[in-house]
Amino acid sequence: MAETSASTAPNLMAKLNLEGNVHENWVRSKQHFIVYLGASDNDTKVPDNATAAAKKKISKRKTMLLLLNVTGKDAIDLASTFGLSDKELDNYDKLIETFGNYAAPQKE
Repeated sequence: MAETSASTAPNLMAKLNLEGNVHENWVRSKQHFIVYLGASDNDTKVPDNATAAAKKKISKRKTMLLLLNVTGKDAIDLASTFGLSDKELDNYDKLIETFGNYAAPQKE
């Protein structure tokens, strides 16, 4: 098994902190996650024999799972409180939107 050196390991600084300025913390976590996806190429790894529609669905599901994994336990626990259906939870865009709405600054 090959070891990953510190210089080639992905920088997973995307843990979502739900204390303090949640909006700033979400924006920072989302930015780190997008950089991670680009650097790791994980957003495009789907089976070669999948149809175009299946590739898109698999890619979005993998991206959603990576988002929850990288942002950590607090983000996973929070996502479970959003009241989303299983289909919505599998939708990366819906999950990003819902986290963004949760973290949006409250208007007074």
